[in-house]
This record gives sequence, C-alpha cells and structure tokens, in this order.
Amino acid sequence: MKEMYQSMERLRHWLKQRQHPDSLETAAAQTLDFIVGEKTIQSAALYYKDEMIKSHGSPPQDSDNQSIVYLDITNSKDYMLALQSVFPLTQIVIEWLQHSVGQIVNQEISEPAFYLTKRSIVDLHWIVTELHAIDYIRTDAPYCKIYQGQKEATKTLRLSIKDIKRHFQDGDLL
Repeated sequence: MKEMYQSMERLRHWLKQRQHPDSLETAAAQTLDFIVGEKTIQSAALYYKDEMIKSHGSPPQDSDNQSIVYLDITNSKDYMLALQSVFPLTQIVIEWLQHSVGQIVNQEISEPAFYLTKRSIVDLHWIVTELHAIDYIRTDAPYCKIYQGQKEATKTLRLSIKDIKRHFQDGDLL
C-alpha cells in the first residue's frame, strides 16, 4: 500500500511538472515515459493501431513466467501500452496503472492546448466557407497555405494540418 501511495504522489507531481503536449500522440508518449518510471515495469512499448511507435527496453514479449499487460490509453484501442513487469502484476496493480493512464488522458482532453484559440476559430470558419473553392492545402510549419486555383497561396493560416483534420471528416477534405 505504501508503494501505491508513493506512485500516486509521483503521478500528482509529474502531472503538475510536465509540459503539456500538443497532440494525443505526444500525450501517449509521455504516458509511456511516466509508466516506465514505476519500479515494477521491466519493459514497455507504445503502439498505435498495432504498430510500435516507441519503446523502453526491448519490446515486451510473452514468456512462461512473465506476461504482458495491455492498457488502452484512449478508450478506442488506437493507442495501447504493452507492459512487462519484473513479477506478475496483481489485478489491483493493473487497475492502478489503468487509472494512472486514465488520469493522464483525461487531463490531456481538458487542457487548453486542445481548445481552439479565437484566431483558429476564425481560420477554421474561413476554411468552412471556402471549402468548395479550395484546391489543396500545403503545410509549411507552423502554417498551412491554402490554394484556390492559383499558383500562389490564396491564404496563409497559422493552423497545423492536424488541427484542420481534427475538425473535418476525411471525405470533406478530399
């Protein structure tokens, strides 16, 4: 119980000290970094749609005396953590780890970085009103350039493609 209390304190401190991510992928990677700090975790990997995108130690592998625990980061099974521990994890520890992951993700969803600024609302509104005339959008970080039948960009916006895609369905932008 003392170790779980220390882990809770570590999570609270970590959530206050870390830099807030600009995307869900960054939040997932930060979650992996936090989880591998737990003394019981031997190796861990982050998967996006079954493809490993980051790991600590060698990727977890099932063995006779150690099993892998999978934690769903986003409640959609897009981002999954695979964890291998030094010893078999009890159900309470697994629930604690899932709770920790949930706390991190819930904080990410409520963070201001995921909300729109007044400028981005204006820019997205412009895209919606001009969507019928837009030929294509090109990124030029941290800007995107909108083209409407001309060789030069019609408009330059301070939006990332991720921000634009977050607010439109894939078919709308084709």
